Amino acid sequence: MKFGHTTQNLELIDWHLPQDPPQTQQWLSALPMSKAPAGIYIGCSVFTDPSFVGTIYPSKTKPSHFFQHYVHQFNALELNSTFYGIPAFKTVEQWKTKATQGFLCCPKFPRIISHQKILYQNFSMVEKFLSSILPLEEHLGMSFLQLPPFFRPENFSALTKFIKYMPRDFIWAVEVRHTDWFQKKYKHLLWDTLQQNNVAWVITDTNSRRDVLHQLLTTDTVFIRFKGNDLHVSDFFRLDQWVDTIIRWTTQGIRKVYFFLHTAQKHCCLALADYLIQKFLLKNPNLCLKRPIKYVAWEQTSFL
Repeated sequence: MKFGHTTQNLELIDWHLPQDPPQTQQWLSALPMSKAPAGIYIGCSVFTDPSFVGTIYPSKTKPSHFFQHYVHQFNALELNSTFYGIPAFKTVEQWKTKATQGFLCCPKFPRIISHQKILYQNFSMVEKFLSSILPLEEHLGMSFLQLPPFFRPENFSALTKFIKYMPRDFIWAVEVRHTDWFQKKYKHLLWDTLQQNNVAWVITDTNSRRDVLHQLLTTDTVFIRFKGNDLHVSDFFRLDQWVDTIIRWTTQGIRKVYFFLHTAQKHCCLALADYLIQKFLLKNPNLCLKRPIKYVAWEQTSFL
C-alpha cells in the first residue's frame, strides 16, 4: 500500500489515534450488547511473497502451496489479487477447500469497477464479481471497494446508486481517499449514507494522510488497513493504541474487527502481526487468534 507514503521524518508525525468523533459515540451508544465474544481477524495483505518461505512457510514451499500454509498461520487475509481481475471459479474453489475453520477472505472489488469504470452503472461486472466470490460461503469475510484518489464528492450520486444496487445482506466496506471527503460537510454526508445502508467505512492508518484515520463507525463491523514502517518504533506505538481502542469498541457493541497489515518489506508485516496478536492475547487469552508458529518473533520485547 503506497498510499500515504512520505519522506518526512517519521519522528515528526503525531502517531496518536484520534478520539472517537461524535458520530461514532452516537453509533456505539445505539448498538445492542451481546454476550457472545466479538471476532477479531488479523492478517496480511498478501500471501504470495517469497520472503514468507522459511519464516511462516516451510523451506522450499512451492508458490502453489502458499495459501494452504497461510491459512494455518492467520485467521484472515486481505485478498488484493481480486483487484486485478475476477477470480476463476477453480481458484475460488481451491481457496474454499484449503481454508481452515473460521478463516475469512476479504476480497477487494476489481479495479475495472472501482478505478477504470468508476462505478459505471452497467452492473454486469459487479454481478460477475459477486458470483465469483459468493461460493467462498463461510470463508467469505467483508469485501471492500477502494475508490481512487480522484473520486471526489462530486461523484456522490454514482456512489449512492452503487450502494442502492448492492444486495442489502452483502457485507462490504468503502474506502475513499480524496481529501475533500474528509471535510466536515462531506464526511457527515458519507457517514450518514453508509450507516443507513449498513456499509462500513474503511479506516486507514498511514503516514502522511492522517485524515483517513477518521474513526467513523457505520456498522457493527470495523475494517482497518494499517501501513507500517518496516518495524520503526512508531509501528509498535500505534499497534498498542489500536489494541486498546479495539478492545474498547468490542465492549461497546462492535461484533467483528478486521485488521490488515501492510509494509513495504513484506516480511515485516509478519513481525507486526505477531506482535499485535501477542498484545491482544495478553489482554484476553480467550480470543481465537493464531500466532505465526514458525516465525521468530520481533526481538524488541520491551514493547510487550
